Amino acid sequence: MKQLTTIALAALALALVACGGINEDDAKKAWAATQKALDTSAGQALTATQALYDMEAFVNECTDGGQATFKMSADVNVGEMTSVDFDYEVLFEDCGEDGVVTNGTIVYASAVETSEAGTLVVLDYDGDLTYSGEVNGECEVALDARVETSATSTSVQYTGSYCGHDGQVVEDVDVNVDVNQI
Repeated sequence: MKQLTTIALAALALALVACGGINEDDAKKAWAATQKALDTSAGQALTATQALYDMEAFVNECTDGGQATFKMSADVNVGEMTSVDFDYEVLFEDCGEDGVVTNGTIVYASAVETSEAGTLVVLDYDGDLTYSGEVNGECEVALDARVETSATSTSVQYTGSYCGHDGQVVEDVDVNVDVNQI
């Protein structure tokens, strides 16, 4: 029985490695690097798109080499409550941030609503990424984030999954998202 248990555990470990499993600590580090590239690039893409409204793509050089190419569309509605919806398709090509190199594509949608009470940002991330460097493995992304801000507080909640883990695995990752750049 002990030998059968050992074989089963070895098979499970091999399956996780073969599937590109990323442990929770590495998932957090990978998310921080991915979000850093997305946040930096999104702000620059938005600025460039505002200047050149019909621009189809924006290429951002990543901090440690490589690039992230953004394709974006936007819809703005102004009234008592202003709402802005962005859709991005981002292709990472050897995009290095903080020792983590990202390849693959992620699609994310951002909906922003502002009112006198505060700001609500809802983000939906979907894609397949491959990490190398300080984090190695493949990662399926099906993640939703809800960021609410007011004059006195900010709350962030993640649902869905990231690298095979519950979306909450990334909740305590400090990525300093600037809501004004989304």
